[in-house]
Amino acid sequence: MSPEASIVAGRVLGLCTDLSADLEALERVRAEIDAAVDESNAVLPVKARAAMLAVGLHAYYGAVEAALTRIAREVDGGSPSGADWHRTLLERMAREVRGLRPAILSERSVLVLRRLLGFRHFFRHAYAVDLDLSQLERHASALLQDHGSVVGDLERFLSQLRAVAEAVPAADES
Repeated sequence: MSPEASIVAGRVLGLCTDLSADLEALERVRAEIDAAVDESNAVLPVKARAAMLAVGLHAYYGAVEAALTRIAREVDGGSPSGADWHRTLLERMAREVRGLRPAILSERSVLVLRRLLGFRHFFRHAYAVDLDLSQLERHASALLQDHGSVVGDLERFLSQLRAVAEAVPAADES
């Protein structure tokens, strides 16, 4: 294998490892959100349940955004910048970059993640606002319903990356 092919294969495998860790973190956060909406937690004070859900939703979006930022940096050559970079990142990940990568996110995932991004912005800037448990439960239920779409999109891309990593040495040997 040439040094260049070795570098490419190493970077792709490193990205695969990082994305796998991101997916594991996403699954842990999903389980925490699921536990927070579980009826058995109704014994907790309302503020405690609201805080659990708010932190979980914030962490979920953060885990997805970390994976998308990693993809943008490693595959696209950089992540967006500017005041609206979070939204731009979602939109960019929903589009194919011809000759470089397929679209990462489906329309369904983008819709879910846009709502979560809006919540995340609110949560980060709402210092003196009481959290509305019923609204948080609606956010969490919608997220849990569409979690499979988000994870499926990321897993599909991870599978494609693994195929690329396996093909690099084979292409170099021919």
